[in-house]
Amino acid sequence: MGTDTMPRAQCLLHDPALVWATVAGDSVTAAAYTVIPALVWWIVSRSKSARWRPLPDEFTTDAVLLAGFILFCGIGHWLEVVNMWSPVPNAIAINGLIRAVVSVAFAIGLWWRRRLYVILLDVVGRAVRDRLREMLREGVV
Repeated sequence: MGTDTMPRAQCLLHDPALVWATVAGDSVTAAAYTVIPALVWWIVSRSKSARWRPLPDEFTTDAVLLAGFILFCGIGHWLEVVNMWSPVPNAIAINGLIRAVVSVAFAIGLWWRRRLYVILLDVVGRAVRDRLREMLREGVV
């Protein structure tokens, strides 16, 4: 892979409005895609100390794969910001390959356990609904 490519800004004819709109969009998206995996990791790491039993390993694996997928999407947006002025085609290609592997692994895991998630959401949904009704009756909410 060569690195003799032009900056993306040149493709946008160095039009300041286009360049900065693109940079702003990629930067804000990248920032969100950096925070989301951190929050997923925080939630998963706290689940072990919750009052109910810890999540089974399958859920932790899926959460980590989801966080990884989102993180590599965010890295792709950060690389696009850099790419606006300094071409980084090798980094973009490597990130794309890693993102593809992580996203396929997540999709397979999610597909494999899809029925389990439906049951989990149904059970948790009922439990939350019942608890909220109880809190409303007690005047807590």
